[in-house]
Amino acid sequence: MQLDETRIAIRERTGLEVLDLALTLLRAFLKPCLTLFVMGVAPFFLWNLAITFWMPLRGSEQATYDVSSSMFRYLWAQGLLVFIQAPLACSLVTAFLGKAAFETAPSYTEVWKDVRSSTSNLLWCLGTVRMAIPGSLLLLLTDREVSFHVEIELMLMGAVCGFAALARMGRPFLPEIIILEKNPYTSRNRETVTVVRRNRHLHSLNSGELVVRYAASAFVSFVLFISIYYTLFYAQGVFTNVWAQNTTFMLYFTIPIAIWSAALYVTLARYLNYLDQRIRYEGWEVELKLRAEGRRLQAVPFAE
Repeated sequence: MQLDETRIAIRERTGLEVLDLALTLLRAFLKPCLTLFVMGVAPFFLWNLAITFWMPLRGSEQATYDVSSSMFRYLWAQGLLVFIQAPLACSLVTAFLGKAAFETAPSYTEVWKDVRSSTSNLLWCLGTVRMAIPGSLLLLLTDREVSFHVEIELMLMGAVCGFAALARMGRPFLPEIIILEKNPYTSRNRETVTVVRRNRHLHSLNSGELVVRYAASAFVSFVLFISIYYTLFYAQGVFTNVWAQNTTFMLYFTIPIAIWSAALYVTLARYLNYLDQRIRYEGWEVELKLRAEGRRLQAVPFAE
């Protein structure tokens, strides 16, 4: 591992450069990113399908329900679930990107070990504090006999996602801190850099610009979702001559895939913004060069 010879150039970038580089990064690491992405997302994908599959069926089974409203209900639930689950589900991708910056071909085993060593912090910080697990369980309380359960689906789920959105806007790099920096969550020693202290320090450097970049990433990811959705809709129409949006393919394949693909893009953009934050305000490129030179000096024995 050559700390001063990275595969991603260590330099300051503007917000637009980060958004563009995220797509380039996905193209460069397409196979490993997609493989690890599918491995991490699969359990969440199946869970979300299990608790929401009945929503669009209500519109087709009973004439008292409007088909469009039942589809909107399903899309709303899927979107909120993916939003709160994405940082946790994409942990393997984050770990891979951290290694890929310095290594030519990090193995999946190494990536898995990195994530496994941080499991407790990930489950607590991203799964519990940022509501990925509790929010995913809320829909189990939904009454299937009503067309839209306002108290659960709108108010509670909306509040959970609002809390998660505010936390991410101000402090988006918590996954990178946990997985890549491997700090302990708590410590009695005040000099120890814990996850909480590191999270507070890193994000206090430039919180205003972080909010703007977060909003820009969200906008691009929404455009990406629309593009993928209608591309697959067009493909369905061309190959099957079915131009309906309430088919099994569109409901149970296209919608989740389009939403999760947008989440993958946000993960790549967030990682690049994390690098940029460290470079701008912590002189990370200088630190890497000094650490690399220190390793070389250690490898060369001193002359007697």
